[in-house]
Parts: sequence; C-alpha cells; structure tokens
Amino acid sequence: MALDASFQNLLASLAAANLAPGSTALIPKDFTPSVHLNLTYGHQKVSLGNVLRTSETTTAPIVTFDSEVYCCVVVWLCGPPHPPRPSPKPPSQSQHQNECKSDSSLTRLHMSVRKKADGTSYTLLLVDPDAPTPEDPKFAYWRHWIVTGLTGSTSQDAALAATAYLGPGPKDATASPHRYLFLLFREPAGFKFARGEVGGDAFVERRSFDAAGWAAGRGLVLVGVEWFSGVGDL
Repeated sequence: MALDASFQNLLASLAAANLAPGSTALIPKDFTPSVHLNLTYGHQKVSLGNVLRTSETTTAPIVTFDSEVYCCVVVWLCGPPHPPRPSPKPPSQSQHQNECKSDSSLTRLHMSVRKKADGTSYTLLLVDPDAPTPEDPKFAYWRHWIVTGLTGSTSQDAALAATAYLGPGPKDATASPHRYLFLLFREPAGFKFARGEVGGDAFVERRSFDAAGWAAGRGLVLVGVEWFSGVGDL
C-alpha cells in the first residue's frame, strides 16, 4: 500500500539530507514510518529539516503523536472465500512486506485499518549526527534527549526522562547547520529502563552515543522520525 504524501515527503527529505539510509543502522534502508510525529518549539513546528535557531530550542518541545496505523486486513476478491483477516499484532516491516506481496492466483485488496495500539508505549530520542561540526562529526551521535514510556495520550511530565533535555548548541550563525533527529521507537512488551544505563547527563558524557546499538539491544523498533536544521543566532 502506498504511503501517504506526508510520509513520502519525510522520506524524501531524509534521503536528500543523507540521513536515510545513513552511514549507520539508525534509520535502516527499509524504514517505513507508521507514526506522524509532531513537535513544536513554541510556535515553531519541526518539519522536514526546517531551520531553527539556538535561542528557539532552549527548552524541550511539545511532543504529540497518534498511535500506529496498522495496515493488514486482507480481503479476498476472488479465489477461496476467506473472510477478512485482521493482524493479531503489529507486523514487522519484513512481515508486512511479505504479507502485502501480490499473489499470482488470487486478487487481494489491502485495507488500511486505523486503531490505537492499546498498551503500547514509545521511546523518543533527540540526537545530533553532526557533533561537533558537520565537517568533523567525531562525537556523533550527540545525545540531547531521551524520554521513555510515552503514549499518544501521556504527557511528557508523566514519562521518564532518561536523559534530561539539552538544547542544540550551534553558536556561529554562519557555520554549517547541524541536522537534529527526533526518533520515535516502539517499546517491546514489558520494557524496563534504568535511568543511568545510557550514561550521565554531563556535557561530555553525551557525546559518541551509539544510538543504533542501544535501540537494537533493547528491542526498540523505529516507527517515526522528524528532523530540523539547527543554526546559531544572528
């Protein structure tokens, strides 16, 4: 099933910025977003790499999102008279792709089903792949923010800030902009998190964070992405 226009625009912007696929597995080549991630700094919305200045991002953004859209009800239009088969659980990307392949003997219609993922929680990361500079990103990924236990209806105050928010820090308005990535991961059932397991909040402790390895090691599945370009103030 074709992605909606907003997801297509997101993937195009990530590709144009060399963020997907990137040099690591943080955003895999086969990534397909399933959550619309909305972030605002005051009146400034984060969208497709738009430019935000350091003074506009000093405090954590407001984060909202809907639970995932699951798309796996299959209606048989000819052939055996099977009834619609709803997916019992969120399919993996590979399972979804296999399920939605065309069948040489049967014609199938794939219907989009929008429903809340009851009980599902999410982890949000904000990282900088361009630290300390885009020309010399030796400290990538810089860990700016990690929040766990988010749901579509959970306030940020009720979630666990695994890493306290640290706003982007470019100071030179004429320097190359940094790319700042927000990544939303689905947490596995029974997900437990100890606050200190990602490292401390001190400035130097945030650098060179293995975001992809950390997420994979805890069974987190990437479902949503948004990003902006950060520059210093004039």
